[in-house]
Amino acid sequence: MKNHSKILVIDDEEEILSILRHMLTKEGYEVEATKSGPEGYALVMQNKYTAVICDLSMPELDGLSLIRLVRGSHNLIPFVFLSGHAQEGHEREMINFGAHQLVQKPHLDRIPKILRLLISADHEFSALAEKGGDSMEFIELLNDVEKKKN
Repeated sequence: MKNHSKILVIDDEEEILSILRHMLTKEGYEVEATKSGPEGYALVMQNKYTAVICDLSMPELDGLSLIRLVRGSHNLIPFVFLSGHAQEGHEREMINFGAHQLVQKPHLDRIPKILRLLISADHEFSALAEKGGDSMEFIELLNDVEKKKN
């Protein structure tokens, strides 16, 4: 069951990369993975991904620094963050930069559902934009997607 969505996973833990690569491939996603924040940034800038799943705490370039760089180039790709120990304030900062979700490790089993919702919302946004939807329709769509998440 191929769904033509390409996901980038960035995490400095090989075990997490392996689990997510297996889980998402089984769901039909094309998956690229890297243990390096700088390499992840280069991949995001050079390729088209449906979403990025990224660890918050990594050496060299952490998740929040990575999303700041990506957003600085006006790239609005959806981000889902992973954390074993998110600190207070991280979630607010993530939201400010347009991250879509924070998943606490070891609850990786939540990621396929989150990706399905993000991809569904993206398709709905695209269809609405093509038919010239107004801002109220976009707000209603966002509220519907948020309800589905919970």
